Amino acid sequence: MLNFDIVDFERVVPKPLLEFYLDKLDVEADRRGFATMYEGLNSCNSKITKTIYENYKYAGRTAVNIFEEITLPSNYLTRERVIKYIKKEVGAENIFNKEFRPPLSDHPQINYVEDRNNSLLIQYVLKGRERRVRNGYEVVTISSVEFEYAIIHFNGPNFVELRCAYNAHSKFLGCIEGYIRDNDEIYKTHKFEWSPVTKTTNAEAEKIATILSAGLIEADHKDDGIYDRHLVTASPRVKDLRQENEYIEQFKNKMLLSQNLIINYTEKTPYGNYKREIKFKINLNSGFQFLSKVSEPVIDYVMKVFIDTRYSSDDTMKDEKVVETIAE
Repeated sequence: MLNFDIVDFERVVPKPLLEFYLDKLDVEADRRGFATMYEGLNSCNSKITKTIYENYKYAGRTAVNIFEEITLPSNYLTRERVIKYIKKEVGAENIFNKEFRPPLSDHPQINYVEDRNNSLLIQYVLKGRERRVRNGYEVVTISSVEFEYAIIHFNGPNFVELRCAYNAHSKFLGCIEGYIRDNDEIYKTHKFEWSPVTKTTNAEAEKIATILSAGLIEADHKDDGIYDRHLVTASPRVKDLRQENEYIEQFKNKMLLSQNLIINYTEKTPYGNYKREIKFKINLNSGFQFLSKVSEPVIDYVMKVFIDTRYSSDDTMKDEKVVETIAE
């Protein structure tokens, strides 16, 4: 697994989950700071902190969108072919479970590769924004580092899942195209076409919300009158605007541009169930984004609903509960 420290942990793990474990293990720690809470839990049971991080390390609060390359033969991106491409790209025979730590640049470079059996996860590293800070009496320029993730799925359509801002997608899809062009002569000058699987219609978005039993708490509508847009936010007592007649009557004929939804989430742990609400956003012009810090199983479940909705005509899909098991 990737090495991690408190900075990595805090970036992806929700604070209420840390509080849950502290309560269950009866650990005394200053709850005002994430660092003291983390140190308290880690000192008590470092195995739990490692397990939690394993479930959240590639997730957290992130955009998640899937693209299908529709000009290549189906199942072109096989496990063997992609591994071959990555080996050539990084110049190493052993590509798994090691950080390559390449020199930072503006172009995405492979830092880490994880074998997930039916998929390969690639961690890309880029040079981040430069900042001028004072180090004592001196002013120095430092560069941040950015990590983004691409997951290439096998055994079916040529799916590439990206966990990065929507406006950065072409940069990472271009990396995949580059690997193909550099290794397959027939595609040297090929024009690739990526279809966004997670870009939905209004009807599809509503179906996804129904399957997930998700409550609509914020909606952005397009208008054609004196107002360009209407951003509607539910009051704290309203759990689903779609159940409110006032909302339905006022906005039934206005185009829905984006919607923020809430689903109830239960995570099974060795110390009982951890329950919380998860907030996510469907943007019809771009894609999908988690607004809460979530774990890998939650992303897997929601993305499966997206794919089923886009590729299945079966209207009998039944609601499921999002359940994750964290082993001690």
